[in-house]
Amino acid sequence: MRRLLLAPLLLTAACGADVDPGLEGADVDELAFGLPAMDLTVSQLLPGQPARFTVTGLLPGEQARVYVSFTGRGQGPCVPAGSPCLGILPQVQEVLRMTANADGWASSVRAVPGGVQLGTRAWFQAAVIAGPQGANSDVSDVVPAVVDGLLCPLIFDPVCGIDGQTYGNSCEAGAAGWPVDYVGPC
Repeated sequence: MRRLLLAPLLLTAACGADVDPGLEGADVDELAFGLPAMDLTVSQLLPGQPARFTVTGLLPGEQARVYVSFTGRGQGPCVPAGSPCLGILPQVQEVLRMTANADGWASSVRAVPGGVQLGTRAWFQAAVIAGPQGANSDVSDVVPAVVDGLLCPLIFDPVCGIDGQTYGNSCEAGAAGWPVDYVGPC
């Protein structure tokens, strides 16, 4: 939904002309050509260790919020009222807020509490709150995670993360909380 306000600006810039006011209610997919969907990546969760949260598909300068539920998927709260609702069940907690860089992604680290038991299940979701009363807000898909001590396989199949670092394989990039930019070394 947040792309609806941007689409007329893209059309104006691309065409160099005024935008027809009748386009204001048009379908977002028809207008927001080429804009990626918001995506959340969560690194491996280990008690007492830092976890990385990365959100891609943002507009430069947008603020993404990451929420967690230890209850599961389902109809969650609408923050604020009138905006798209979260797909995670209450009790929902805000984990962090971060602002997108010029490339449209944001990343931050937050420590997993040391007292969290191995095997604890968590569901994460990112949200961008935009527009009057949140009318142009958007949410990512729900990302399930388990607090575990599992390690990635020792298979060398290098990938380049969006952070510009080479990882031994896609599992290692994901465990570090970075989406893969492309297969092969950076």
